[in-house]
Amino acid sequence: MRFRDHLADLPKEIPGGQKAPEVYDKSKLLKLEEEARRLRELIDKKEDEKRQKLREWDGLERDAKAAQVRVDLADTSLRDLEGEGDISTAF
Repeated sequence: MRFRDHLADLPKEIPGGQKAPEVYDKSKLLKLEEEARRLRELIDKKEDEKRQKLREWDGLERDAKAAQVRVDLADTSLRDLEGEGDISTAF
């Protein structure tokens, strides 16, 4: 009994082969598609900006690591020149 009216919500047959009216409002659908396109463009723009900032961050991080290596090498070289490098040989 509960399946009796399962076709009741379908549009009725139009005699004479005339075009049936639209079931859904096309203007609302077009508006939603336009909004989806606009949001996709906004997301693409934000992802491009993020990618560029991450690329810049990676470059700065590499520069910082290289500077740290230079500082470590300079400290080691300075200790060697001052004679502090051979502490292990005293014991």
